[in-house]
Amino acid sequence: MDFSEKGPYVFCNFLLKELIPAIQKQSDPKDVFECISKFLVEEFRAKGSLWIGIDSKKGFFIKGVYGERLKELKGAPWDPFEEIKARLTVGETVIFSSLTSDPVFSKTKTNGFLLLTPLIAGGHLKGALGALYSEPTLPIEVLEDIMGLIGKTIGPALILFSLWDDLSIDEILERKIEQTLKSIPLKGEGVFKEILSIVEKSLIKCVMEKVKNNQSKASRILGLNRNTLRKKLKEYELGP
Repeated sequence: MDFSEKGPYVFCNFLLKELIPAIQKQSDPKDVFECISKFLVEEFRAKGSLWIGIDSKKGFFIKGVYGERLKELKGAPWDPFEEIKARLTVGETVIFSSLTSDPVFSKTKTNGFLLLTPLIAGGHLKGALGALYSEPTLPIEVLEDIMGLIGKTIGPALILFSLWDDLSIDEILERKIEQTLKSIPLKGEGVFKEILSIVEKSLIKCVMEKVKNNQSKASRILGLNRNTLRKKLKEYELGP
């Protein structure tokens, strides 16, 4: 069996030994993306990888990058041609034989080709993963199969882990409040105060953790005087 035939086997071995345990230990989508990227670089000699996301307005953007050649693309909006979008939507892996064929990818000023596989969940396109190669070290068909396997097996987990990252703070609060109200009797009183205290406590807790319990820094960030902050820390039992 030559190496080109081992492609799917190598991926399955990686999936069982490294990626699944990593997913089980933590759910940070950035770590999962980095794990996939390292695998593509080490096993298939990719020069880099990228993660394309879709925002709440259905716009595409470069959510993450791995490798020096792609670092300038992070955060950039991406407006794919309709043909490319249509192919990704139906689950096809797209090959950019030249990066100059796309206005965004051409900014890397890199020679090579890009394999882009869709990330689909619930029958809907949620983004894409791409691998950059300077030259085909393996048959294109093998690399295409590998990207397809990654998209189909890892895609749902990556999408699930990044769900909250893709929502604005307004959308997150709205969804959580809707869930909370389902468990609170609407005939009762003080719902506004109760919800407000939950949000306030969480905000103060996060800020205090960020500044390592430095009350002076926390009061400036929150826009509260130190006496008010002390009272709220005591009220919410958030003292160190």
